[in-house]
Amino acid sequence: MARLIRIGTYNLGIRDVALYGERGVSGGHFSMGDSRITIGLNQTTWPRVVAAAVHEAVEFACTQLNVRYAPTPDYAADFATYLFSMTHSQFGEACARAGWFLAKALPDLKRAYKKARGGN
Repeated sequence: MARLIRIGTYNLGIRDVALYGERGVSGGHFSMGDSRITIGLNQTTWPRVVAAAVHEAVEFACTQLNVRYAPTPDYAADFATYLFSMTHSQFGEACARAGWFLAKALPDLKRAYKKARGGN
């Protein structure tokens, strides 16, 4: 059984973004270069999957808006060091972009999550 599952492609702001589910892992990550968001399907509950999807979609949108910063140099490659600096208007735009993406993607993500957990 494949570990990485392509769920679909959905608009997130100025790009179409491929959404993948990954068996055997929890959490999530994204790649701007590949226009891809990957969500772990090994979460214990559906709300945890949604939380990971919200996190990655908002962070992807913040990156599009150039309000996500990484310290340099970052020899430790610590992903927890990202800084977000934005106006309330930019925050609203990031949330709106993520909301449009999630409204379309979540039903398909839920089907993939249930399938990965052995459901129908």
